[in-house]
Amino acid sequence: MKKTGKRIKNKLALAHNNEVLSKIEYLSPGEAEFALHCRAHKIELIPEYKFAPPRRWRADFAHLGAMLLVEIEGGAWSNGRHNRGTGFIADMEKYNTAVMMGYSVLRYTPEMVKSGAAIAQVIEFIKRKNIKNKCEKALHCDRMSVE
Repeated sequence: MKKTGKRIKNKLALAHNNEVLSKIEYLSPGEAEFALHCRAHKIELIPEYKFAPPRRWRADFAHLGAMLLVEIEGGAWSNGRHNRGTGFIADMEKYNTAVMMGYSVLRYTPEMVKSGAAIAQVIEFIKRKNIKNKCEKALHCDRMSVE
């Protein structure tokens, strides 16, 4: 998905599978700020994650352990691509497909990133998902010992 608006070149060092991937990524200012917040909180996300091959869809960021996709949506007040008919419908198809594949999708504006609301919610989501996964594993182990 091609993005419109001002893009900036950022060097990101993001960890994935215990390897640090140094990438030059073109990110919107909101995405770049969100990436900095993630690094500050030591949250490992994959930028520009292709989640539905062979479709060319990408999520701005992904946390695979939590099955989470994060989108930073620009143009909320400027009638940007995400707000016009064709772009809005294409985004609906993309997000619905992600949910059908088992991902949760969190969407934020650049203002939500700047205020810290986005990173706070992502942190809370990952914590809750980790607790849920641990409980499900414990229940699975308990069931196996009973059988």
